[in-house]
Amino acid sequence: MIDITQYLQDIYEDLQRYVDNDVCLCKFKELNFEAGALPDYKDINIQQLYLLRYAFAYAFEYSRMYLDVLSQMDDVNSISVTSVGCGSMIDYWSLVHALERKHKLDCSIRYVGIDKIDWNYKIPERQNDEVHYLIENAAVFLLVIVNLFLTCIFFRSQLASSLIVN
Repeated sequence: MIDITQYLQDIYEDLQRYVDNDVCLCKFKELNFEAGALPDYKDINIQQLYLLRYAFAYAFEYSRMYLDVLSQMDDVNSISVTSVGCGSMIDYWSLVHALERKHKLDCSIRYVGIDKIDWNYKIPERQNDEVHYLIENAAVFLLVIVNLFLTCIFFRSQLASSLIVN
């Protein structure tokens, strides 16, 4: 699994190469992540800036959440997670990190990430995990999976009220 520091360093270097080309940076000046404002996440540079701002904090916040979830589960050999609005799959990295902290490296993960945007900096899949990234509207997808038995549905935004554990 990629180290989170190396992951962010790679993103930083890509953004630095872009900036070094003397491009207009006006799109960053008007960027706003507050009060429901949605930047154009299809733009790779917006993705880079967003990830550099928030990925590290989210990674460890989600890792702590997964540690709490794992502590409520009996000794599991596998876990299935559906992440709605998964972005770059930082929450997948967080789950792996939580499993590493609990010394459960043999626990396999079946991860389904759903996002409307095809993010450029997806966390790479760990060996022996099953990872799927679906580019579609989550509401449509959730209507399809009503009858599936999932271990966990992970909504990235409102952690306290949005984690569903089966």
